[in-house]
Amino acid sequence: MLKRFLLCLTLTLPVWAWKPVTHMSLAEIVLRDLLDDGLISIYRVSGEKVGDFPADPELLAAVRAYPACFRAGVLGPDAYPDIATGQCIIHPEQSQGGSNAWLEYLWGRAKGLPAGPHRQQCLAWTCGFLVHAAGDMYAHDYINQFSGGDFELGQNAIKHIVLEGHVASRTEMNFPYDASIAGIEDFIYDTCVNAADNPDLRERLLIGPETSKSIPAEFSALRRKLDSDIAEYYRGSRLNPIRAAQCTYKEHWRDDIMQGLRAWPATSHAVACALFFNAAGTARVEEAQAILERYAKEHLLSMAGAPDAAGKFLSIADEVAEAVLPKEALARLKRWKNNLLLELVQSGTGIDLRMYKQYMGQPDSHFDQFLGMGSVGSGRKINMADFDAQELGLSGLTFDYHRFRPAYNTVAMTRLIFLSRESVNGVLAGLGSNARLTKDNAMLGFVAKLDGSRQWDGNAEKMVVASDPVVYTRLFFP
Repeated sequence: MLKRFLLCLTLTLPVWAWKPVTHMSLAEIVLRDLLDDGLISIYRVSGEKVGDFPADPELLAAVRAYPACFRAGVLGPDAYPDIATGQCIIHPEQSQGGSNAWLEYLWGRAKGLPAGPHRQQCLAWTCGFLVHAAGDMYAHDYINQFSGGDFELGQNAIKHIVLEGHVASRTEMNFPYDASIAGIEDFIYDTCVNAADNPDLRERLLIGPETSKSIPAEFSALRRKLDSDIAEYYRGSRLNPIRAAQCTYKEHWRDDIMQGLRAWPATSHAVACALFFNAAGTARVEEAQAILERYAKEHLLSMAGAPDAAGKFLSIADEVAEAVLPKEALARLKRWKNNLLLELVQSGTGIDLRMYKQYMGQPDSHFDQFLGMGSVGSGRKINMADFDAQELGLSGLTFDYHRFRPAYNTVAMTRLIFLSRESVNGVLAGLGSNARLTKDNAMLGFVAKLDGSRQWDGNAEKMVVASDPVVYTRLFFP
């Protein structure tokens, strides 16, 4: 059963706006501009250059020193803390403050670190995370027009998957595959995984009905329950040998959960690289399977109620687990032991795993069926040949971002992310706008959900450039 679960896991991929290769390709355009001379070139949509503006000096130093951490961050919530948590909690409007709460929180945590190389690594990764959000903001708005709306189960989901895959197949692979979180695993664990010890995660961010699909949320909650039970035992009488054995069992269980969650960021990163960010451009199934098999054997089984020392307590294991967990949670953990992402992907997409893999792996074969003029469901209808000509503006095998509007807007927003507040305000002033950036970064303050539409001006809080509609249309396509 374990091998069957691992095979299903390695054959599944998340639902994206831009697929990771498209995110990375567009980010690389700005990264090259940045690292050339420390300046960011800002252009009007007409192609006229507004000027060259100094990048935020700390972001410049961080990304110049740790470009691999930046590229890892560009994978964003598609990879960290894991596929399911990103798709079910960070992308939609689940948290208090929505997706923006995550962006501001990660930015604040990175900026709050002591000066030094570690702060630079974490800031480079967080900057990449903001760049991913910029791509999602424009990509989801665009794809939602063809799918009929935000991602939801059924026909809409298939349209998202097919269109995202097709755009990726027309993306120029112009970047190195050197994404790395070496040295910042603990930062990701502390900020994205360990809700047991982090009230921001527990009370504001890893919340909502979808937490049942998140390993960090579920196992952090379980660890807190075990901590509470253990503390209660030590506050009372310790003369009962049965209660003592139960407490020892819970202590081993808790410790295994802590070790497993601490190993989760590195595991998620390795699986993401094996499945969708490697030079081969394919899902390295055997590699991912080996990674996950090792994690399952070393951590997942014991985290789900079979602690490493369980052999000493077999007579009480089921009794303790049933006392700690409600029936539905216990059943969920037992399913996770056998088919973790089989449960998560099918409950999150409503698509059979075999068909899901087919739609992701061969999007062009299904484009006209689900998006063409005769397709069913809502959303704008267009055949693949017309899409390539009219939307992507193809003149070769890959699209030119200057001719593909949501890609252009992604690049334009990424440029602003790298600017200091003073430089952003210099851009605005130079274009005749009275709007001014008050946040620490142009990507903060306005995105309610990464998979929503018109997040730059559709919410009460607007992107600073979008607060002046005339200036916005000078820098971004509508």
